[in-house]
Amino acid sequence: MLAEKYKTLSLLTAPKCQPCISVILPFEPKMTSKAAIAHSLKIAAEKIKRDLNENYIREAANAVYKKFENVIERLDYATHKKSIAIYVSPEIEKVFYLNIPVNGKVMVDTSFEIRDIVLNKKDEHEFLLLVISGKKETIYVGDGNKLKLVVSNNITHRQISLPEQVANFEDIEAIKETRLKNFLHYIDKQLSHILQIYPLPVFIMTSKKTIGYFSKITKHHKSIMGFVHGNFDDVTESELQAAVAPQLQDWKHIREMHIMNCLKIAEDNHKLTTGIHDVWMQAKRLHRQLLIVEKDFYCSAFVIKNGEIIFSNNGEENQMIAKDAVDDIIEKVLKNGGDVEFVNALKDYNRIALVEQPGND
Repeated sequence: MLAEKYKTLSLLTAPKCQPCISVILPFEPKMTSKAAIAHSLKIAAEKIKRDLNENYIREAANAVYKKFENVIERLDYATHKKSIAIYVSPEIEKVFYLNIPVNGKVMVDTSFEIRDIVLNKKDEHEFLLLVISGKKETIYVGDGNKLKLVVSNNITHRQISLPEQVANFEDIEAIKETRLKNFLHYIDKQLSHILQIYPLPVFIMTSKKTIGYFSKITKHHKSIMGFVHGNFDDVTESELQAAVAPQLQDWKHIREMHIMNCLKIAEDNHKLTTGIHDVWMQAKRLHRQLLIVEKDFYCSAFVIKNGEIIFSNNGEENQMIAKDAVDDIIEKVLKNGGDVEFVNALKDYNRIALVEQPGND
């Protein structure tokens, strides 16, 4: 039964399945015209046909190309996903509709790698920018090229709902300071909600004094990647973008730090599963999960006599059900609308970890 369940994965990775067509492309029918998508698929098909004719015997090339054409004709243009991955060989047809943006890749080879989907993810350099001035707070989602405003609150509009702790103060500066601290508490609570929707690295732009106050009260230290000091009362979005740009230069480092911080936050909130066995079991149960994998981690899955699944790269005497259980987990997470990230090292988390995302409660 288990062997049958994982037959498809074995076929995907079997060397005998040649030629094998792999196509990974952006696919957003709700955002892009059908004609534009058809044009991208036509270009991919032309490359595939050329590669097949140059490297494989005519009979095998024609048969697998015909299967690819049939897959293209049956694509679901009603999907709300962002991308697509198509795998076709003489023995299998597989289509994944994905929630992740990708760079296009078209290839004819002798086998498939599910992790190619992850390796071809588009890195959009997305971050949250929180700007706190003496007048207001604003929160933007940035991608390195532009800022999109998602929150704007004037400090005076929040005085009515803030605790009235300053009625007897005669020191105007003390009153201002108390109001600012109250406003910062409000901002931090609001940031909690924003991070649920946009789980991104956070950068904060404000004065040194305000940074000092905010650092003492915030519950989001693990999400904050950097601060920019200054007065941002009357600045344009382009000026904000220029001010934060130096913080974004080493994006690879920021991305990996953010991923590791996501692990720590999930661990604190009891939303983390680690280790190949537990991750394998949990990946089947929930949707919209974040899978984090040490980039060179491969592991086979076997069944021993009592039906127990074991994970090892030395299980020759047992019945193999997955040549690479990691690829199988990646497939499950992506099919269920989740995301996958590779990192350089994950020893503290047994090389593989699964973060339960909001919406799974």
